[in-house]
Amino acid sequence: MIDLTVLDFYFYTEWFKCSSDQPGAYYLDLHTSKDLEGLEQWKNSLTLKDPVPQAPVVFLLQGIDHWPRLVVFNYQKRGVLLLGKGNNTEEFVVHPHWNQWNGEKLWTQISATMGWLPIQQDPTLMEGNWIPVSN
Repeated sequence: MIDLTVLDFYFYTEWFKCSSDQPGAYYLDLHTSKDLEGLEQWKNSLTLKDPVPQAPVVFLLQGIDHWPRLVVFNYQKRGVLLLGKGNNTEEFVVHPHWNQWNGEKLWTQISATMGWLPIQQDPTLMEGNWIPVSN
């Protein structure tokens, strides 16, 4: 299995190569997603002008049920998608446990840091059960 920091570096560099004034998504690095104190510094590193264009925020999440996840926060559609190995046989299921990984806090603080209007309604949380592939 690939070390999560290597995957984080890969995602960050690929996102950086594709970034523009109107990004299709933002990548939040592993360190900042763990320690929310760095959110303002992360936003400033994006070199975007206010107001910041709204786009999905993508980041890696370590250790839900011992499996890493790729998380997509889509503020425009009020949706959260977790991609990774799940504990069920369904391909996609509603994921009700976002407090286990501070999902609600991440959702709120990222939105506030980016200057996006707070969303009064909780997002829909879906988890994709992807089977990990190894050599």
